[in-house]
Amino acid sequence: MRIFRIVLWGIGVAALVAATVVLVMLQTRGGEIAGVLALFVGVVVAVPTLDAWIRQRRGRPEAVAAGLAQRLRVEEATVLARLLGDLGDPSPADVGFRLHDGRARRTDGGGPLGSAFDVAGYYRTLDRGRLLILGDAGAGKTVLLIKLALDLLGRWPTADSKPVPIRMNLASFDPFADGKRYNDATSVQLSEQFESWLVIQLRRRGIDQRTAAELVAGGWILPLLDGLDEIGDLGRSAAVLRALNFAARARPFVLTCRTGWFGRLAPAEQLRDVAVVELQPLPRAAVRDYVIERLGPSALESRWRRTLDALSGSDGRASDRTSPVVEALSSPWRLYLCITAFAERGDPYAELAGLTVDEVTAHLLAQLIPALTEQHPRRVGGRWQPEEVERWLRGMTHSSERLIGEAADIALPAVWRTAGRVLPRVIGGFGQAILGWGLGAVALCVQYPSLLAVDFPAGVAAAVVVFGLCMVTGTALVCMGMPVMVSTLSLQSLRAGRGRRLLFTRVLPWCLLGGATMSGVVALVLSPHDALPIGVMFFVIMLVQLSTGRRPLAMARPSQLVRLSVGFDVVAAITCGLGFGIVAYLVGKPAAPSALLGAFLLARPTWFRYLAAIVVGRWRSRLPARPGQFLDWAYEAGLVRLSGIGVEFRHAELREWLTAADPAVPSGSTRSSGGLSDGEEQVLRAAAPVHRRR
Repeated sequence: MRIFRIVLWGIGVAALVAATVVLVMLQTRGGEIAGVLALFVGVVVAVPTLDAWIRQRRGRPEAVAAGLAQRLRVEEATVLARLLGDLGDPSPADVGFRLHDGRARRTDGGGPLGSAFDVAGYYRTLDRGRLLILGDAGAGKTVLLIKLALDLLGRWPTADSKPVPIRMNLASFDPFADGKRYNDATSVQLSEQFESWLVIQLRRRGIDQRTAAELVAGGWILPLLDGLDEIGDLGRSAAVLRALNFAARARPFVLTCRTGWFGRLAPAEQLRDVAVVELQPLPRAAVRDYVIERLGPSALESRWRRTLDALSGSDGRASDRTSPVVEALSSPWRLYLCITAFAERGDPYAELAGLTVDEVTAHLLAQLIPALTEQHPRRVGGRWQPEEVERWLRGMTHSSERLIGEAADIALPAVWRTAGRVLPRVIGGFGQAILGWGLGAVALCVQYPSLLAVDFPAGVAAAVVVFGLCMVTGTALVCMGMPVMVSTLSLQSLRAGRGRRLLFTRVLPWCLLGGATMSGVVALVLSPHDALPIGVMFFVIMLVQLSTGRRPLAMARPSQLVRLSVGFDVVAAITCGLGFGIVAYLVGKPAAPSALLGAFLLARPTWFRYLAAIVVGRWRSRLPARPGQFLDWAYEAGLVRLSGIGVEFRHAELREWLTAADPAVPSGSTRSSGGLSDGEEQVLRAAAPVHRRR
């Protein structure tokens, strides 16, 4: 349906341009042409309003919530299968958890013990539906959260399951993006920012602004907040707790966090009215049962006999029952690594015996990428080389910055930094400048062919050459300094009341000013007869450019971000090119060179750098030929996950192992982005009583 709307609007713009050309060829008066174009502008403004009214009639909270729950059942089942490396309807290992009374100021009920197999039943025993899940790295917090979501969605919509559980990654929540610090924000402000963030998460799933706000305000959403520790900043993490503690807007939620990270937050901010459970290591019997379920009973007789004997203690060796191998496999994350690495190989115990727990983890991480490249071939045939996958992922991680507004490990528009900080920027900037000024020179010579017949003196010719080099260099420097931008074609912003207000208060005045200015210039320089149609044409071009583009909020797979942004740039370039071509035709000049020049003027440096980086990166063996398709493979194989329009590694240990494997990255380096750095932790602790009184 989205593609259909885009095509429909493209046909409408093309029809408008064609009608204008026909009217000009028929020598229609300027006032009549302006009337036709004004009718189109009225339609542009009225159609989104009508569409919003229709969607409001259809988009009642009950219907939207039901459709959302149906989609989430499929999505979360797919994500769980990808995380477990299994097919069909997989089930995770039965990790247990224990109620921890000392972690919250007031509890929310709940029994002393629970497990993954009945996590939904445990959640329904809570008084207010507020649950905090703690655990060490790799303890299975995310998988348990997905299992809870699937179990709750399986009962939806029943009387006791009105809220739709939606899993959200907290890494993108940044209440200090405007420069405020933790001590400057009040609980009311943080709670409002948190609700706005919830609305954005719903918009990422295709829900319009108004309906998303109604779902959040009406209690139709159960936030499953994953990764409080992955925020990477104590101030932002404490801000989440203060927003959840705000009594006036207390809501049910499920939150996951590493035990150590939550302990650092406890002196400053403690959650209230919440049941705190802590994940326990997998018992040996649960590990053994899960291995047999995944690999089949044949594992008892052949490949995994030694490992299974150590898990069951059937051989009577006490050293096996307490070995580092058995201890390592008590972590669901390391159990996944072991099954993935040794699914088609020999007994892992023979290879891991004698290693410490940390050495076992490092060895399994080193075997993960070779195993996944063997199990997941490329779509075009063949397989990636493991050393290439490691090198490319490591380089993309180092080049990642918050250039797209996401706290992500990999930002696809910024992968040009992988090929080098300077060379792709220089090649892209000068390539864009040379091509742009070259097209301008061609258009000028075609429109004024007499310039080619003039015999300029040597001094004048040299001055022209020097002037051209200066302009090319200046344009290249400007392009090199421009930031990375990604946009997609969308009319969603016009459906919301705020978007329509911005259209009338900001976009339309600038468009009117641009059209009036162009009309005045044409009237003074060319012909008053052509001033009105040319001015209206530029008004329409500016309106289309400024009102139909927005920053994308989500993507189904990494390569979709490239297609969406390139598609918007192509539509914008075609619109501007047609406008320049029509203007040139109206003044009696060749339309084709002007159309090419107009289309090129809207080209952004993002994709010039991207293309330059691919060439340089392939030459330096730092990038694949198609980074988007490579990240698609990594996503399908379970190496990475999506976070808005960013890409993250599925586990922090995998990211740390990749970066630690490169001597260029200092050990212990972590991400931190605004709010409160680790160096300010003592300030946060000292100010804790003040925060509690607010």
